[in-house]
Amino acid sequence: MYSKCNSLKKAQEVLLKLQNRDIVSWNALITGFVQHGCGKEALSCFEKLRQEGLLPDGTTYACALKACGMVAMVEIGKKIHNEVVTRGLLRKDLHISSSLVDMYAKCGMLAKAQEVFDELAVHDLVSWNALISGYSQYECGKEALRCFEQMQQEGFVPDIITYVSILKACGSLQAIHWGEKIEAQICKAGVPDGDLVITNALVDMYSKCGYLARARKALNKLLVCDVYTWNALIVGYVNHEDGEEALICSEIMDREGILPDEITHIYILKACSLIGAIDKGEEIYKRMCKGSLELNINVGIAMLDMYAKNGLVAKAKDIFYKLPLKEIVAWNALITAYALLGKTKQVSFSFAQMMRNGNRPNKVTFASVLSSYNHEGQVNEGKSQFEAMTTMYGIIPEVEHYTCMIDLLSRAGQLEEAVVVANQMPFQSNLFVWHTLLSSARQWGNIDLGIYAFDNVLKLDVEDVSALTCMAYIYSDVTSIEDT
Repeated sequence: MYSKCNSLKKAQEVLLKLQNRDIVSWNALITGFVQHGCGKEALSCFEKLRQEGLLPDGTTYACALKACGMVAMVEIGKKIHNEVVTRGLLRKDLHISSSLVDMYAKCGMLAKAQEVFDELAVHDLVSWNALISGYSQYECGKEALRCFEQMQQEGFVPDIITYVSILKACGSLQAIHWGEKIEAQICKAGVPDGDLVITNALVDMYSKCGYLARARKALNKLLVCDVYTWNALIVGYVNHEDGEEALICSEIMDREGILPDEITHIYILKACSLIGAIDKGEEIYKRMCKGSLELNINVGIAMLDMYAKNGLVAKAKDIFYKLPLKEIVAWNALITAYALLGKTKQVSFSFAQMMRNGNRPNKVTFASVLSSYNHEGQVNEGKSQFEAMTTMYGIIPEVEHYTCMIDLLSRAGQLEEAVVVANQMPFQSNLFVWHTLLSSARQWGNIDLGIYAFDNVLKLDVEDVSALTCMAYIYSDVTSIEDT
């Protein structure tokens, strides 16, 4: 009773006063902790009952596995897995097997979750949901959709948990056609329009797919929205660079008396950053500082990012040094601010200081550093950092890193090296790369490079007018030189 009423401490006190604690009483407490998201406490109870010489039953194991998934204690989960196999319980108890799939999925061991699932003699909706939820959580949307189809082929009818997970998968894939198909299926299944959980998932899916009008339409069907509904829409607007609509949503939230949470605050600050509404951002930040979010590192980083992207470096630095922890995201925001303003010395200094503080750079860091060196034409420094990405830090350069280096080398007249870098790209080059080389060919009067770059442009876009124009100028320039 106490467990179900969330009086977990009271339940624990009562249990510890009992002279003869049996497995049933321990299960009641462990179940209560699991139901209320207290995974560590549940596992602590699991250890205590074993120390008392009690043998766990199916309920105990299932709850302990769920607790392992909650707190990512996969090593404990593996030990329980071995134990239930040794005792012959895995094939007998579907509750245990479903919880085992759930544990591995929540811990990100999706291949192991699939392996356990495939070995089960019988599947149920709970085990399917655990697998689909895991794939969705770790953005393996294609696998989630595969399971969703297979589940229905085996005769299982999706429930709300299934629909929420699969809509999340559609959002991560930006698979709008799948999302629309699943929404139609939900309507056909008789789920009411006003279901808050499903609607939140739909708003999130449409927002991630960039269909913000559809997301807003889904939200408007609700009689009562919650903070998660509005957050999904606000995040969508910000991610698609519509800061004004995001701020309008926050104002509606305020009028409706819906209290913002950390996610709301972070994305509203990002919205202010997008449209340069610094005063509005500062007003929101002051309001937050009256509550418990004053020292919240994520909110602080959002504020730092707003100042940085709007060129207010002094204010960005002030926020940076107030942060309780100098994480890589904070360093990146500061370095990006200096890079945007062309302050290469400060970029180099901050990068070195970050390294001394024990922070490892990531792809974002190197994008800003290389951009800064490109802006200043510091070829040797750019080469050094581009090489360090892979040799020292094991970071695989992405398109933006390659294009930055190609631009840097091209503008410095090191055209052969620029071509080598372009040809080393482990993915298809984009038009920007070849346009950069084409422009450099004209700048340096290199007709062979011009022809090579032009041919590569045509492979991507046979009707590229700007490339045709540039190539015509190259021929014209060469002809003019020959005539003189």
